[in-house]
Amino acid sequence: MSRKPDIRRKDARGVRLTSDQPRFTLLPSDLGIAMQQPPGTQIKATRTVDPQMPTTAIPELNEIEFGAYAYQTVIEAIEAADRVQVKKINPTGGPNLRYRIELAAAFLAQVMEHAYGAGQANKADARETSDFVNLMLNVAIRRAEEIYGQGGA
Repeated sequence: MSRKPDIRRKDARGVRLTSDQPRFTLLPSDLGIAMQQPPGTQIKATRTVDPQMPTTAIPELNEIEFGAYAYQTVIEAIEAADRVQVKKINPTGGPNLRYRIELAAAFLAQVMEHAYGAGQANKADARETSDFVNLMLNVAIRRAEEIYGQGGA
């Protein structure tokens, strides 16, 4: 008899690395285009970034191209958020968790807004659009857990 894998994995500090949210295994095919890079988007990075581009085991994300330049842009956004926090909120150092929560929530709200617009642009009905918004929010949270589990921040 085989054992089921423990989906409630935790890191060395006891922080859960998996979500209780239901998993989606496929993107709705008529909405998949919403996650593609726009035509003509720069692909090659213009600088070396640290940390190196992480990998993902999330099937929905493995179906969509995400180039080195896009990853570089994500790193630059995080670095800019760090500079704002240090300069305006914590000039003497130390973390500010509330700032990070508000920043993450604002980005997640943008994910939801973009997913809603994508559903509307694809003429999905209200239920399909709502499902797509929930799917993208679920994917974003799963990706955050994955990045954390890989030692990224």
